[in-house]
Amino acid sequence: LCEKLYVVEENKELFKLLEDNIKNTDNTNISLFNNNLLDGLVDKAPYNLIIIDGPIFKITDTLKRQLASNGGRLIYIKKIYDNLGKA
Repeated sequence: LCEKLYVVEENKELFKLLEDNIKNTDNTNISLFNNNLLDGLVDKAPYNLIIIDGPIFKITDTLKRQLASNGGRLIYIKKIYDNLGKA
């Protein structure tokens, strides 16, 4: 469904599990990065779409600047309180 997929995972244990799972597939267009989520991947920008699949309090300007200027989109779950989020 996409030409290239970059996946960022902060947690080293989850990153290792993800890495092992990806190796067991036929996908060749996925690149994994053990990096701070809200820093994104500046050197790979711009992006047409950024999806953050876990709740966070605030999107950083650094991440926003990585969106393509011709309609790049950002999808995330905004964390309102510790136990409440809004998509």
